[in-house]
Amino acid sequence: MLWNIVRADCYRLLHSRFLLLTAAGFVLTMAAFALMAQGESGSGFSFGGQTGVGPGGTPLIDGFVGFGFGDRPGFWELMYTATCFGAVSVLAVIVTTVAVAGGDDRNGITRVAVAGGQSPIVLYLSRLLVVTGLSALLWTLHNVITLLVTLAAGDASLTGRQVGRWAGLVGLEFVILVALILATGLVYLVTRNSMAAVVIMMVLFIATIIVNAMAGPDPNVLVGWLLAADPVWHMNRITRYWAEPWVLHQMWWFAGIFIPVALVLSWLALAGREVR
Repeated sequence: MLWNIVRADCYRLLHSRFLLLTAAGFVLTMAAFALMAQGESGSGFSFGGQTGVGPGGTPLIDGFVGFGFGDRPGFWELMYTATCFGAVSVLAVIVTTVAVAGGDDRNGITRVAVAGGQSPIVLYLSRLLVVTGLSALLWTLHNVITLLVTLAAGDASLTGRQVGRWAGLVGLEFVILVALILATGLVYLVTRNSMAAVVIMMVLFIATIIVNAMAGPDPNVLVGWLLAADPVWHMNRITRYWAEPWVLHQMWWFAGIFIPVALVLSWLALAGREVR
């Protein structure tokens, strides 16, 4: 039954205006990245900043920083640039989750399906799978394109081992994006309002950056716990896991706890609820 619902959701998505807008936004984003890659080396993209220096003098960053690492960037500096538009992806995932999760509620399809005997939990699970699948596809294309553009602009190449490390970083970031999808979906289920859900998640995105900057490297216990439960915080810092292994350990603890808890809370929000 779930597979049939997923197929129906995919069909509606493939024939929706939202997918066309998503494709157009994706093309424009990749074009903007390519244009920035052709600019002067000092005119970088920065949605964060440097937190220290790692082995070999490689900078360690918090957030998303790219294009400003000089004429001969090292491997991790290339990775920072290739993944710096992750900030855009975070915002895109929020909008996509709300659009897909709430689309059938707005057009009445959910009401009809539940009246016909479908479980709202199964319907919502199908939407999560569709959002995750679409995000995985676009995330993969995004990172392949940005890596190739970065390497071409820097006249650089990677060894097989380095390609594996790049793929590992991209995979780690996607795990965090899955947590963000679940968080956004849960906020939508609680608010039952698409605009409110987007605004709340955008405020969370901005607030995370501000609080993290104000708290510094040693936040107090309360702030530390709040940040540790925030997917945006983990997304901002995962690119330096290679030099700070505790960043990776904390990320896996977060994902291992947050993802099942978000699923359970979503189930509780849906169970027994009367669809409007």
